[in-house]
Amino acid sequence: MIDLWAAEIDPSNFESLSHAFQTSGFLDHFPGEVHLRNCSYEVALAQAVTKMAKVRGTTGRSIFLFDQTGFNSVNLDHLRAIFKYFQNPEVIMTFSVSWLVDLAREDPTFLKKVSSLGVKEAELRELLEAKNDWSPRYGGQKWVRQYISQYIGAEFDTCFFLKSRPANRDLWLLHFAKNWRARDAMMATHYEFSNQTHFYGQAGFEMLGYDPKVDQSQLKFDFTDENSELASISMLHDLPRSLRDKGGADGIPLLEVFLREMNNTPMTFNIFQRGVALARDNKLIEIYSQYGNLRPTARLLDRRDLIKIPSQKTFWDLLR
Repeated sequence: MIDLWAAEIDPSNFESLSHAFQTSGFLDHFPGEVHLRNCSYEVALAQAVTKMAKVRGTTGRSIFLFDQTGFNSVNLDHLRAIFKYFQNPEVIMTFSVSWLVDLAREDPTFLKKVSSLGVKEAELRELLEAKNDWSPRYGGQKWVRQYISQYIGAEFDTCFFLKSRPANRDLWLLHFAKNWRARDAMMATHYEFSNQTHFYGQAGFEMLGYDPKVDQSQLKFDFTDENSELASISMLHDLPRSLRDKGGADGIPLLEVFLREMNNTPMTFNIFQRGVALARDNKLIEIYSQYGNLRPTARLLDRRDLIKIPSQKTFWDLLR
């Protein structure tokens, strides 16, 4: 059984929404109950929480979509409540970064208005100094998604970039989740449809860790088969470095490495597995089963498999 809640506070917009539901035939085939509410999302959210609390034996999976035009249209405390009261929630929200930058330039009190996001003046200035070519820069992406995810209690998150040519507006599509599988499924969906969302950055780990002092150029990463292959190949360099710098050189479960890097990579777990196998084939790492058996040729890996840096030095090590 699925519950669908749709809230619209504007009366005319709500009338259009109701008409669309009634005339589309959607209600006749929906496998559950549809709740249309002519109210603010806060009121509908409270009703949904109350109803959900009475349900027993559920997985608690819930998806919330906030399609807004400004960063302040959704109170972060309400998102925090979602992650507190729901067992397996996901929040998807649009964030108009063009609107944010335009307002920052025009309103001298803007910094006070965005203080709830934890924005620092230096970070905001980085965006403004880039003028019309600021969208690939990471300063904004990092503080927006990192602050929100920490504040609302979402362990897994990602930031996609949307470009609307007809509207000449730039949007981020932010996704937050409690469960790593939800984030993985979101990423897999983008690859499946190879849509118009993309990242700016490198294909491997630390993709959203852009440092302008180190690298003045960025890769536009779209969700294509070619970029999927680039992501796997990136493990030749990034995986050994992660094991050495962040721990696990002597042995660490496959899933543990993926989870600690997940928020900053465009890879799904399947793409990551291909990259791990590629690094193994090039003698950069070794893979063992959870029982300690070497897996020198396995293509289908288990998330409990252990990976480690080989004790014998390779040609790649000599080039480090």
